[in-house]
Amino acid sequence: MIRHLAVIGVLWAMAAQAQAAEPFQGFNLGGKAINPVCLQKMAPWASDNGIIVRSIVLETCQESNWAFNDQPVQVAGDTVSTVIEDEPFSYQVLGKTTSGVFVLKQTGNEIYAYRIDVVATKPDLLAPATRPVHVLTVLGESFVPCLQSAVVQGDKLVVKKQVSDMNASRAEQCKTKVQTVQYPIAP
Repeated sequence: MIRHLAVIGVLWAMAAQAQAAEPFQGFNLGGKAINPVCLQKMAPWASDNGIIVRSIVLETCQESNWAFNDQPVQVAGDTVSTVIEDEPFSYQVLGKTTSGVFVLKQTGNEIYAYRIDVVATKPDLLAPATRPVHVLTVLGESFVPCLQSAVVQGDKLVVKKQVSDMNASRAEQCKTKVQTVQYPIAP
């Protein structure tokens, strides 16, 4: 019995170490950061009132003409950034829920939830061959005013932010009082 517990403990430690070594907490394609342009293409304008592009095939988008950008992708620690249409765009992986949902902070205090699924596709509809691809799906997004920090714990997003008054002038919207709020992240 003790021997089995020791083996389970070693396997758990190895899995935890592998997860810690996984770039961007698993939010990558073949160990390479996901192209920020692919994420930006899925981000709606505020006036659109909702996500328009829900899913993309990562293998296709990652190096595509659609996601081509004149500016290089920069990786600094856990932040991936570039300049898109003369505007800075970045993302930081806040964590992965126990149900497999990735939560990211993007430019401008936007929090997004994504899922990556492996799906069989037919590159040629009339041919019998299929191939697996990684499909990135955006599950939801929210703007968090006065955000200070956020982290994923289990299946919850724990947000530390200043209390905000959106009716105040822009310079006075973020108050000095800080609050911590937990939000469930559903798959």
